[in-house]
Amino acid sequence: MSNKERKEYRKKLENVPEELKALPNWVCYRLEERYGQTKPTKVPYNPITGDHAKANDSSTWTNYGTCVTAVVERGDEYDGIGFEFGCGYVGIDLDHCRDVESGQIEDWASDIVGHLDSYTEASPSGTGAHIICKGALPPGGRRIGPVEMYDTARFFTVTGEHIPGTALTVGERSAELGELHEALFPVEVPASQSEATPEPAPASNPLLTDAEVIRKASTAANGDKFRKLWAGEWKGDHTSQSEADEALCCHLAFWTGKDSDRMDVLFRQSGLYRKKWDREDYRRETISRAINRTAETYTMSRRERVEKLNTSLAAQRSRDAEGIQTSTPANPCVVSGPERQETPIDELAAPLADFADFRYSLTDLGNSERFIRQHAQDLRYCVETQTWHRWNGTRWEPDALDQVCQLAKTTVRNIYDELALEPDPDRRKALFKFIQKSESERSLNPLVNLARTDPRIAVSVAVFDTQPHLLNCQNGTIDLRTELLPHRREVAPASYTTGHCLVSRSSREGEFHFRTTVPRRKLSGKLLWIGSGQKVLVES
Repeated sequence: MSNKERKEYRKKLENVPEELKALPNWVCYRLEERYGQTKPTKVPYNPITGDHAKANDSSTWTNYGTCVTAVVERGDEYDGIGFEFGCGYVGIDLDHCRDVESGQIEDWASDIVGHLDSYTEASPSGTGAHIICKGALPPGGRRIGPVEMYDTARFFTVTGEHIPGTALTVGERSAELGELHEALFPVEVPASQSEATPEPAPASNPLLTDAEVIRKASTAANGDKFRKLWAGEWKGDHTSQSEADEALCCHLAFWTGKDSDRMDVLFRQSGLYRKKWDREDYRRETISRAINRTAETYTMSRRERVEKLNTSLAAQRSRDAEGIQTSTPANPCVVSGPERQETPIDELAAPLADFADFRYSLTDLGNSERFIRQHAQDLRYCVETQTWHRWNGTRWEPDALDQVCQLAKTTVRNIYDELALEPDPDRRKALFKFIQKSESERSLNPLVNLARTDPRIAVSVAVFDTQPHLLNCQNGTIDLRTELLPHRREVAPASYTTGHCLVSRSSREGEFHFRTTVPRRKLSGKLLWIGSGQKVLVES
């Protein structure tokens, strides 16, 4: 390590939280070649004694200052410092998730970093990330793929290269660690126990709601069979309804992880449900046979588990902050980056939390109402130009990629959520058939056509860019008569902003240059020089 590298290393180490620096959990490490290994091994040392440090022996550790001095001021004896875990501190190692040049972290790792929200720094190679937090790990797995987590008998090499946008402090994250561990290492029921007890404990897919089970089963490779059974249509495919009952239970066993209680709840929502199902002996025997016939069960991917986990937790934190009590998370507004023209659409649109107070008709008009109530705030249809416009967080952009059709498909898929909210078996059966019908192109087109004529969506071309004193920029909307305002969908009752302009500082103090067609004006006493030009991004 050169003198320059030592100085840079000491500077980066200033990012290490003071809480960690105060602990006697520090060691130095040296990169050593070992026979049969393709890359050097990081071997921990006590810089006072010069002996190997042991992960399970705190007497071989020392303080932070001693380790830093040994690395920075004592030549090339050591290659860096490390932190030994124990005493309630946990380390999560994410490998091969970071681009060294850009610093960009892959989505799966970003989900975990955001979930734990504690001190995070780059690994020595720069391609990984290390998270340090307080808490305790549940018993069980410690390593899976590129993820490792330890709370004892391990040490982290410490770089001090804090990852921007992450916490600079060490947080208490016992609950979050438990949730992450459950998502990465789901509990599996041994085969012997499954055979001995036909009703195993639930936990195979605890993150799937009833509506998601129905949706996934309906769209799977054998979804046509499930849809018919769910709708109560068994004649022609089965010799008796009892046989059909067991067949549907086999589907439910697969998707619920052989959870007999959930299978019962879901079956009662299907078109096959009848009074015979209320007989305990018939119900238990049917579910038991289905469980024994089902060799495999659906397992949610680890990536999907982590994403779903973080989405639900973020929604819950938002509801807690706003004091909202609801069982379903709201769909966040997605803002497009300045380099993109089109904003990608979230596949999971806002659920219908108010379904109990508002029932939609099972018609094209009903689907149009669903579409409008879910998406009207971010959509406008210009009657004269016959074009859709979508709010991207800063302006109303033309829907050049026809993503309105994708929103229409998402709206129809969300009708599956209504099944779990419908208590009447006959209406539930009718609703399921209607969903199948609505998924056809013949039904999607009327949905969009009816929505674009609704006064909540239809607008005239005259409402776009009607107020010349409002100058839209990437970081807000400037009222040239007063001040910089935040972006809003409607900056006035009938004015929709569709573009951006260039805002740059002048070489003269207190002056700004705007490229637009607006005449020269004064803003807060500062002269603005305005010419003509193209729409570009805001300059700092």
